[in-house]
Amino acid sequence: VEHEFIYYVHDSSETLVDNFTVEAHDTGLRKQSAAQTVYIELTAVNDEPPVITANRVLRVWVSSVTEITLEDLRAEDLDTPADELHFMVTPPSNGHLALKSNPMKAVLNFTQAHIDQGQLLFVHKGAMSGGFNLQVNDGVNFTPRQIFSITAKALVVNLEKNRPLKVFPGKHGHCSNISANCFFLFPMYHDLFNAKKAFS
Repeated sequence: VEHEFIYYVHDSSETLVDNFTVEAHDTGLRKQSAAQTVYIELTAVNDEPPVITANRVLRVWVSSVTEITLEDLRAEDLDTPADELHFMVTPPSNGHLALKSNPMKAVLNFTQAHIDQGQLLFVHKGAMSGGFNLQVNDGVNFTPRQIFSITAKALVVNLEKNRPLKVFPGKHGHCSNISANCFFLFPMYHDLFNAKKAFS
């Protein structure tokens, strides 16, 4: 110990505190000291690069406003919180990115926290296919550039039933057996819904 031959070697984990217990032994006198705990405080080092763990094609409806979710785009970093993971993007070729607080204002920088909180939007305009380049950084380390692709599809509405309602002058018609069914593509979501409106 006096010659500094004893070292503490960290295991490269993200823990910031550690400890160990020491005792002194005199083998000649067969005596030992009380155990003492040595506490260690570690200084964090930003040495883990961010990793893009989700980057799937975003499918939207023409002229729609669509939320970008964690399933669409996500970056992770073992030693950096979400609000310090910064995305830098090029202008999308078929619309713009925005935050929910101001959907008409285009943004080219946002954080993973914006995605986590459901704040990031894509506003479609123009071509059916497009996208943008992106790169993520934690203030020190950068991911390789990737392409985020976006494809748009036209809204389609098909009327399945449209029967005339026959009513005598001055009378009321009972419509319990008449319904209008239609399939529609709702522009804010990715799924096909079946909507049924019943009159009673």
